[in-house]
Amino acid sequence: MYSVERAGVGRTLKRIAASVAFLPLLACQTIPDAPASPYSAEQIAKLRHYEFREEGDQWLLGLDGKLLFPTNGADLAADQMTRIGTMAHELAAVGIHGADVEGHADSIGEESYNMDLSLRRANAVRQSLVTGGMTEGRVQAAGLGETQPIASNETEEGRQENRRVVIIVSPDDVLPE
Repeated sequence: MYSVERAGVGRTLKRIAASVAFLPLLACQTIPDAPASPYSAEQIAKLRHYEFREEGDQWLLGLDGKLLFPTNGADLAADQMTRIGTMAHELAAVGIHGADVEGHADSIGEESYNMDLSLRRANAVRQSLVTGGMTEGRVQAAGLGETQPIASNETEEGRQENRRVVIIVSPDDVLPE
């Protein structure tokens, strides 16, 4: 009887040893690789420095609250051009060569006028990005008019927030030139 129990213990130990030997293989097979980010750590740090927020595989900088335009205005003040140019220079230095720029407007005025006005605002920011060092052919501007408000157009504060520009960095913008 003693030898039967001992044989049973031996088989159990062999099964445990075999299971332990396969654990590393199972671990390798069950952990999928995380998708590689198209952005380097240096690029991510620089985007965060300028308060871009990650949204999917893009980084967005809403200039609402930072860069607001007066009613019917699309010109940047000298200090705004300098700030945007400095940011563009630093982004280009880490390999961010382009961006999409979206201009927006409040709902005061004709829809077609607001569409044109928002495009002029986007182009003003686009020009500062290019002057700062981004590649001209890789910086695109679009005017979205009053189609995407972020605040109520019923109040002056809301309309001011809606007169804004958004800068979007996508994976294509970090591809080598």
